[in-house]
Amino acid sequence: MFPTGAAGPTGAAGSTGADGSTGPTGPSGAHGADGVACWGVNQNGSCDLLTEDANLDTVCDVADCAGQDGSLGTTGPTGAAGAAGADGATGPAGPAGATGTAGAAGPTGAAGAPGADRATGPAGVAGPTGPTGQDGGDGLACWDVNQNGSCDLLTEDANLDIVCDVADCTGLDGAPGATGPTGAAGANGATGPAGPTGPSGADGATGAPGPTGASGAAGADGATGATGAAGAAGPTGATGPSGAAGATGATGAAGAAGATGATSATGPYAPRCTIIESPATSDDFLLLRASSALTVTAVNCLSNAATSVTLTVKECDANGANCAATAVATGTCTTSNTSLTVTNAGIDSGDRVRVSISAVSGTPGHVAVCLGLS
Repeated sequence: MFPTGAAGPTGAAGSTGADGSTGPTGPSGAHGADGVACWGVNQNGSCDLLTEDANLDTVCDVADCAGQDGSLGTTGPTGAAGAAGADGATGPAGPAGATGTAGAAGPTGAAGAPGADRATGPAGVAGPTGPTGQDGGDGLACWDVNQNGSCDLLTEDANLDIVCDVADCTGLDGAPGATGPTGAAGANGATGPAGPTGPSGADGATGAPGPTGASGAAGADGATGATGAAGAAGPTGATGPSGAAGATGATGAAGAAGATGATSATGPYAPRCTIIESPATSDDFLLLRASSALTVTAVNCLSNAATSVTLTVKECDANGANCAATAVATGTCTTSNTSLTVTNAGIDSGDRVRVSISAVSGTPGHVAVCLGLS
């Protein structure tokens, strides 16, 4: 009888499972609260001309938002590349193929060629660099409220020193609140599910035939041989090459807006000035009407050219009549800035302030009168 053929080799290991998909992007942060208008000093949502009309044009708009100009901002940095998506977990190795049945004796088969390695995937393309930001334009002088490039003493000489310079750059609004902290980055998405199980390995090759026996007398058929023992497990296949880099993850949602900064304390009101051309004795002019109670902190005047003007600043009723017995201030204005002594500082809500000229020396071209208020 013929001997049993040798056991076939173990089948090749199953291929590695495909990478899991990238987890979903975390939810966007909550929408921040709306801000108030830049001219809204008291943040009540309405236009208060006495305290919020900085350029005295009887309208509250962006032209009233000029505080001290900030320095030119630097070019913003190039946006950071998004983080690479996490690789999916490696799928489990497929089960070893079943051992093939022993083949019948036959000629010796040629050895099979080893399987080719899997090709390495190409590297991902790098994202383009963001464009460089444009340079900011030149700023105007910080005291130039109406942005006309020249010094207007009536509206831009805040400290009443007859010169427009950095000492006049105090804006009406207080400093803005500090920027809130950047919101926390969203959490990474969950790991994708495991790849599917690899296919079963191919059947083992047919076993090599046993050697040819010597011729002899024909004998009775032998009993069927016992099934051969299972072959030993084949070696673990080589690790496949790394998969291509995952696509760049979507940019994380912006963090929640920082809390609105605390409201700054209300600063002093802008000075109120008038210029009386060719002043003459008995000239009498209304300067302002108080929409709320005011305190006069200073009275300054200047006679333009020879020689001097004597005047009185009065508090009168809502119709500009029935002026108070005690004047706000009285004195003589010369060709140098003159600070008059304030003798009645309180101006009631609704009252008007009047300027009366009692004497003129020489022929001054005009006299300027300014009141500091709080």
